[in-house]
Parts: sequence; structure tokens; C-alpha cells
Amino acid sequence: STKTESDTNQDKSTQSASSTTTSANNMSELSDLPWWVSMAGQLAPWAAFIVFLAPVPTIRQVVRDQNIGSLPLLPYSSMTANGFVWLVYGLLKGESKIYITNFAGFCLGCWYYYQYTHCNC
Repeated sequence: STKTESDTNQDKSTQSASSTTTSANNMSELSDLPWWVSMAGQLAPWAAFIVFLAPVPTIRQVVRDQNIGSLPLLPYSSMTANGFVWLVYGLLKGESKIYITNFAGFCLGCWYYYQYTHCNC
């Protein structure tokens, strides 16, 4: 037996309703999370931003002393690359928490890198 066009349309309608129900169930599951999980999701971008600020005192000292001493360049160049990759990912996914935070990290990484490489050492 072959399916008629109305049978095919009914199957598509059933699949669409099923995926909508699954979507609604996923949203319901997200709202059922414990409060601390939701809070951790809200605090994560702020924690990342604080981590991006960690090198500020070191870079200020490098600029003030005009001496990099034995500081490696790798952490600053890695921060720049990391911020860029996560920024692009956040933009592609449309997740503002990801791209806003990592835009700041990318900019800070570029500033650290610039200060490090342009030190008159």
C-alpha cells in the first residue's frame, strides 16, 4: 500500500507537534533546575571577566618598570586567541553571555599583548 498525500501531511503534522512538545519539555526542565544552578549560570560571565582582569597588575608593573623580566608571552597571546575563538563561537550561536564576555577578554588580551611586545626592554 502506498501513502497518500494526506497521510504524508498528517505524519509531518504529528512530527511537528512532537518536536514542539519536546521543546516545551526541555524548557520546563530548565526552569525546574535548582536555584544555585541558575545562579551559577548568571555568575559565570562575571567570573570569566574577573579572570580576564587578573594580569592587570603584572602588565601595569611591566609598563611602569619598562622591564618584562622573565615573563613569558604565552599567557597573553593565549588569552587573545582564546577570547577570539570563544567570541566567534558566541556570535555563531547567538549567545550574548558568551560573546560579550569573550569580546572583553579578547580586547584585554590584545591590550596585554600590545603592552608586553611594545615594552622598551
